[in-house]
Amino acid sequence: MRSRPFLTTAFSLVLISAATLTAPAVAQQGKGGAATDPASVEKRALKRVWWNQEKKLARIKLSEQTRKQMDEVAKVFLAERHEIMGQRTFDAFSDALEAGDWELATQEADRQTELSAKVNRAKMQMMIDVMKLIPADKVAQIREEFPLLLRRDWIPGRGLIPSPRAASKNRE
Repeated sequence: MRSRPFLTTAFSLVLISAATLTAPAVAQQGKGGAATDPASVEKRALKRVWWNQEKKLARIKLSEQTRKQMDEVAKVFLAERHEIMGQRTFDAFSDALEAGDWELATQEADRQTELSAKVNRAKMQMMIDVMKLIPADKVAQIREEFPLLLRRDWIPGRGLIPSPRAASKNRE
């Protein structure tokens, strides 16, 4: 059989990339799946969003009612993200690569890209909906005092959700 060093090297790089993407999520999972449990994710995310950070709160002084409404908008996004991310695994892509089915691998890559786009669109809509809740004078204050706030990710996302098969391999 003829050696194919390019394909072997490319396949190795893909596997290393896959392990890099899935290993942190598996390592963070802990007992009971805390990292992917929707309630745990929601609690951590809401604690970290800018409108619940003490330093920003002290300067912007949003009302408790406004912050609760903002939290509700974020919760809707987090639920939507969880639903979409639940459709993402690396197995179909990995299986296609292992089988040498480049067409299927390409189709799976396209599907994963579409799911990522859905998450990004939902996140952007959440940001729009949150900003609509803030009084105009506070929006002006945010623009002036925290100019980068409107240019960064408010709720950073996770990468691919490891499949049970990948998770068990990483634990061995």
